[in-house]
Amino acid sequence: MKKNLTLVAASAVLLLTSCGGSSVKLTTDLDSLSYAYGIQAAIQFRSQAPEINTDIFSKGFTDGFNKQGLMTPEQAYSYIGGYLMHGRSRHNAEASAKFLQEASEKSGVQKTSEGLLYKIEKEGNEKRAGLNDLIYVKYELTLPDGKVIDASGDNAVAMKLGGLIKAWQIALPLIGEGGKMTLYCPSDLAYGDHGAPGIGPKQALKFELELEKIEPEPAPQTLEGAAATGM
Repeated sequence: MKKNLTLVAASAVLLLTSCGGSSVKLTTDLDSLSYAYGIQAAIQFRSQAPEINTDIFSKGFTDGFNKQGLMTPEQAYSYIGGYLMHGRSRHNAEASAKFLQEASEKSGVQKTSEGLLYKIEKEGNEKRAGLNDLIYVKYELTLPDGKVIDASGDNAVAMKLGGLIKAWQIALPLIGEGGKMTLYCPSDLAYGDHGAPGIGPKQALKFELELEKIEPEPAPQTLEGAAATGM
């Protein structure tokens, strides 16, 4: 067993040396375990708090491990709770306001009465979608920092327009089948104060949309029509 652990540690050293991604040398099993815990913590915080300052996080971790630092454990718990409740919203609101202001200054960008910023890249045909219609859309969703967090890929996704976020309900009737547009969307026309998976509270969003197809809502069937079909 001891021989196997030694081989694992040695393999870790060789792997890091070949990757060239770190100046840290893992020369013992405990070194490898410590580094593995660090990687595990990074993965967790990268998904939960991607805006974290890793240098200050490392200092806080070291101070906390040595039972010293600028905050007591109680103060740290309290601050994290307060930030998750209010601070992230403030941060996103400020970043989103700057993002939308810059977007409004781009060539060809227009603004609706609801505050949605959009640019029509291609008008499409004369057919327009209603809220009860089924639409087929290709899309790409980007955060203000440029990170793409969702996309349809090469295949359009079928959705009922009336069941989508307000920004799409406002924007998509502005183009026809075959149309393309870019949206710069305030949070109150998307996911608001609560956000969604991968989207923070009060976070503005950018959408690239291509409306491939519109299937109108079937007309209500009359009594005569029902009789003719045997229903």
